Amino acid sequence: MKSVLWFLNYSELNFVNHTTECKVFNTLKECKEYSKGKYGYIIRSFREADYKPCNNSFHSFINGFEPSASEQNNICSLIEA
Repeated sequence: MKSVLWFLNYSELNFVNHTTECKVFNTLKECKEYSKGKYGYIIRSFREADYKPCNNSFHSFINGFEPSASEQNNICSLIEA
């Protein structure tokens, strides 16, 4: 069964360049609605079937978030997993 989850990695502080929280959503619309007033990025996780691994991809930065070098490495590790 195909499934898509949306991960919002975020901070509520606009002056930091790393995320401190993560929340999962079933739809992109819910994810974007929740992201208002937060700073971070959205990752899309797609699975073809229950027995197959997830395919993660970067979707977007939110509210002008600019990641630090270590946060960028975290993003890369999430989408290469």
